Amino acid sequence: MQDFAVSASLTIESSWPPPERVKALHQTMDHEFLEVHFTQSGRMRVYLRYIDTGFIFAEAVSPRIRLVGTGVLFLFWVINYHASTGKLELYINGEDVTSRSRRMEVAATLRPDTPSENGLTKDQASIDAALSARTQRVRDYERTGLTTEQKVRSIVDLKREFRLLSAANSALKRGDLDYTVPVSVHLRKLIGKGKGNHLLQDCAAFRGVVLPVWKRPPSDPQLWTPYQLIDSLDFWYAKEMFSLSPTHFLTCQTDIDDWLCRNGGALNQSPTTNVDLLHGVADKIGAHLDLKNRDLVEALENMHFGGVPIILSYLTQLGDLILALTASFLEGDRTERT
Repeated sequence: MQDFAVSASLTIESSWPPPERVKALHQTMDHEFLEVHFTQSGRMRVYLRYIDTGFIFAEAVSPRIRLVGTGVLFLFWVINYHASTGKLELYINGEDVTSRSRRMEVAATLRPDTPSENGLTKDQASIDAALSARTQRVRDYERTGLTTEQKVRSIVDLKREFRLLSAANSALKRGDLDYTVPVSVHLRKLIGKGKGNHLLQDCAAFRGVVLPVWKRPPSDPQLWTPYQLIDSLDFWYAKEMFSLSPTHFLTCQTDIDDWLCRNGGALNQSPTTNVDLLHGVADKIGAHLDLKNRDLVEALENMHFGGVPIILSYLTQLGDLILALTASFLEGDRTERT
């Protein structure tokens, strides 16, 4: 087994410590699996087990974690495995707690859906850039013969893609991983790049409107979301989603195209934008019939966080957000026509 590093963040909104042991992460590797548990005593326990025997060959345990103040518990943790020593290292909120015995106190933070006290801002430059790019795209369409009938048909197509994505996303939430393919395809059709995609942005361009979302202010450090990375093993990860309303972390209004163009994480250890990350994940999923890529696809499906496959969490959350954004646009379009 090779060295690896796993990191993630977790916001715990229920009581702490948990009333019973909770499995937060399960990831299957070649011949082993990694599990992360939170115990009733408020400790974080990390195990590496052999799949065939269940024997634990590496383990790390945090000190007791005490929540101080009013709010929710936010933990950012990193797990390192060193094959040469066969040992695990555990870091929580930047502290090495591998061999620490004394209690660890963590200050409570506001709920993630509570807007920041620092106020809300707007990235007007990015919004203007998105509108300008869409206006130019419409001009390019018109030069090649775009008609009013085609614009109307685009709205019809958007409604159809909305219905198809809604049905596929609901099925994927039920745990049917076969629906990772249609969900990724419909997401790419709605907001992806390239010919035949970005249908939502095109429809917004025809009306000359913004597709407003909320992101982290540029001055704030980026945090990992709970379903994220195994980058040392050449998998993908995403940094953070956007929101349709302001939250404690996402307080800067922008346009969906700005979020899509932002650095979203990594794919095969190479930094990439959110739109490229979406395309990359869709391409990997679409390789089910390509035996050369099957191992990677199965690995993506075998990575779990909180008992849920990471690929399912990523696609369904992005699907929910795009469905809500599309519904908001269609409602505005209906209101404008009445």
